[in-house]
Amino acid sequence: EDALEDALVLRFHLGWRPAPQLGLQLETGYSWVGLGGDTTAVDVLYVKTKTNWDPYLDKSYRFGVDAAMHRVEASVGYVWPLGRHALLRCDLGWSHTVSATARVAHEFAVPWYLEDAVDDIEEGGEDVLVETLEEKVHTPMLSVGLGWRGGG
Repeated sequence: EDALEDALVLRFHLGWRPAPQLGLQLETGYSWVGLGGDTTAVDVLYVKTKTNWDPYLDKSYRFGVDAAMHRVEASVGYVWPLGRHALLRCDLGWSHTVSATARVAHEFAVPWYLEDAVDDIEEGGEDVLVETLEEKVHTPMLSVGLGWRGGG
């Protein structure tokens, strides 16, 4: 649950208002989502093996986890004027993950005789995370915004 506790989202979008007097707005774009955090060896092994390793491993063995998603997005919305300067905007859209990367790295000293096993655990965790992000993270979007336009 703590594995991906930090996030940074960068969005690049273009919008078009085919009939500004009607308020209709179409938008499409790209988002990069960076995720980070850490987790225990017990949790990483559970994801890989579906076995509870709690009684056998010390929870102080931690793995750093970082992931990134590349997403395409599209939405349709409407803009309503609220008086002379204020605007209300509502959008409904879809965001689809097209690719993802992940890194799982141990944050503890590994005895030489366990190096291969820890490498396998890291690679397995990365594979599961990338597969999950690419196959399951496709989300609807709903946004509401207030704006202010200047001018006379």
